[in-house]
Amino acid sequence: MPTFYHPPDVDEVLIPYPVRHKAICKLFENSNVDVINFQEVFTYRNLRLLKNNLPSYKYVLFVPYAFGPRGALVTFSKIPLGKVGYASYFSSAMEADRSNLPKLSLLRSTLKGMMVLQAKSLPLTIINTHLLYNVDLDWSPSSRSNSIQKAQLGKLEETTKAQYKLNPRNNVVVAGDLNVETGSELIKGFLDASSLYDFFEDDDKPSFHNEYVPSPKFRHRIDYLLTNNQKSASASGTRRIFTEKVKLANDQTVYLTDHQGLVVTMSLMGL
Repeated sequence: MPTFYHPPDVDEVLIPYPVRHKAICKLFENSNVDVINFQEVFTYRNLRLLKNNLPSYKYVLFVPYAFGPRGALVTFSKIPLGKVGYASYFSSAMEADRSNLPKLSLLRSTLKGMMVLQAKSLPLTIINTHLLYNVDLDWSPSSRSNSIQKAQLGKLEETTKAQYKLNPRNNVVVAGDLNVETGSELIKGFLDASSLYDFFEDDDKPSFHNEYVPSPKFRHRIDYLLTNNQKSASASGTRRIFTEKVKLANDQTVYLTDHQGLVVTMSLMGL
């Protein structure tokens, strides 16, 4: 949420990113996490702050764009990754029913997309993605955002299936903020159609800190780690990070991000 706007029913405003980045990076540097998928790295300045403070992650993948990484998507990795590809959700938005969309939905959809990565020595494909925000927090079929989110999920499904065919023995992992709540017909339809399994299927608590969003607030999770390999999903360990406030060097006690982070330990089994 922008730090310059404070809706009346929002309890807190997220402090500027440059104040939080060192603590975010320190958490990862002290962890056993091999791959980090970031969304909302909007500028090259933010990217530099991350790179300077994540020295253990030697592989930094993004698609260059005008003022920052395209789609604000960046993946940091300790394992060699390559073959970067990017697909925008804008064309999907143009194909959706636009008769009742929230204002600026089409404009905002130009900033959303997915980045596809391939591990160089492991059977692993990663899709880092971020879908359009649902301003009404309404995922019913009558929602103003239903048509555009359904179209974007359709594009993600198409891309995922293409990766199955391209690398049939690879474990495909979809990571990102889908901005669709667990349990909704939208996400159920997408998971069925794409044959993806949710690592966190038994954990549907909100993954966005509700202090930073106006009413009606989130009731369930909107962030996902998904895989095409059910054996890998069932054998994994999962946890959340950024769940509690921390004290920064300036003595402020804050959440480091507005989203909680999802972490999975997976076994890379051949398909």
